[in-house]
Amino acid sequence: LIGAAMADIATQIEALEQKAIGLKRSKKYLEALKKYEEVILLKRDTYGDRSETLIRSASEAAIICNILSMSFLQKENFQVSLELLHKAVSLTEEGDRYRAVTYNNFACVFRRTKKLRSALSYLEKALEIEYNYLHFSEQAVDECLQISNPCDIHLNICAILSQMGKHELALQHAMKALILIQDELISKVAVGGGLEVSSQDLTTQQEASQVSMTGLPQ
Repeated sequence: LIGAAMADIATQIEALEQKAIGLKRSKKYLEALKKYEEVILLKRDTYGDRSETLIRSASEAAIICNILSMSFLQKENFQVSLELLHKAVSLTEEGDRYRAVTYNNFACVFRRTKKLRSALSYLEKALEIEYNYLHFSEQAVDECLQISNPCDIHLNICAILSQMGKHELALQHAMKALILIQDELISKVAVGGGLEVSSQDLTTQQEASQVSMTGLPQ
């Protein structure tokens, strides 16, 4: 009986998850987020807080929170934008790369609302996560940079420092961004013998561009 009940729950979770995936693909993000929240609750009760399947679903929900947050930011609904980012933080673990994306987007909100010191603080947190990941990851550099990129964060820091009148520090971050771009290109050439981009790369990069609104206008 226990085995049959577990199988029923697993089937229910799978059905909900497929609905969530379909809604996300259709860009019905609010509905997708609600479905993922249902999935997360069921997975937590069934598999526990530390299960890989729960973490994957939570990451997907965090991505959607970031996408929605940036959408509300474009509409200048700053309160809802921040609420969604706080939700994304609650769905990710400390040091998770999607947490870095979320911190970067916090900075975008604070930059738009002229809270430059807060923006800078979040970017520094995001940068720390990114460099820790690059340092310890066994993946190639170009693969590591597909989820989020220290280059983008350096450029955002550059823009904010420039606004604060700290032009020399801003230039240092711009140079670091250029070095990272160079490293990524060298890595791609070394691994693939050229700069061809696979369809999987394009999918990842397109999603990343939706999640992170680098260099938002003031």
